[in-house]
Amino acid sequence: MQKPTVTAQHHDGFQVSLVCRGEFDHSTVGQLRAAFAEAMSSDLQVLDVDMRGVGFLDSTSLGVLLATALQCEALGIRFALQPSDAVERLLEATGLRDLVHGRVDRQQRSKAS
Repeated sequence: MQKPTVTAQHHDGFQVSLVCRGEFDHSTVGQLRAAFAEAMSSDLQVLDVDMRGVGFLDSTSLGVLLATALQCEALGIRFALQPSDAVERLLEATGLRDLVHGRVDRQQRSKAS
């Protein structure tokens, strides 16, 4: 198992990029949950989640990702996900792809109206 890492990059006080690498499962999900919680505690307008380096994401970690996307939508925060092939396949297999990826599109359309 590749040790997971989450690195936060803060941009201009309103945007946070989280770069996730490795494999996330029930034993490491706390690290992912803590990073999302810390990012959400600021005056956030954009949360960019780069998971291109994630080789495995279990259902617990997927739940944290989904909850964060929904929380962003509720708070008017733009949520952008850059998934790895493994994460994209998981989103597709679970029927959550459009729900997670659609957070950005729906928010931009509602703000344009």
